Amino acid sequence: MKDGSEDPMALKAEAERLLTETKAHGDQSLAEELEEILIDLTFSVEEAKCRCHMANRCRC
Repeated sequence: MKDGSEDPMALKAEAERLLTETKAHGDQSLAEELEEILIDLTFSVEEAKCRCHMANRCRC
């Protein structure tokens, strides 16, 4: 997300996929790092959601 052009939802989905694979392979330190990334992405997605009066119909 260095230039801000990546989609946070796509990044979150990819991080979740990688986390599942990492846990399956037993790499605990990488799993912990991915979990931290997921937490950050979750906050980014929540902050990016529109909070205007039009709710789900908004195009902000």
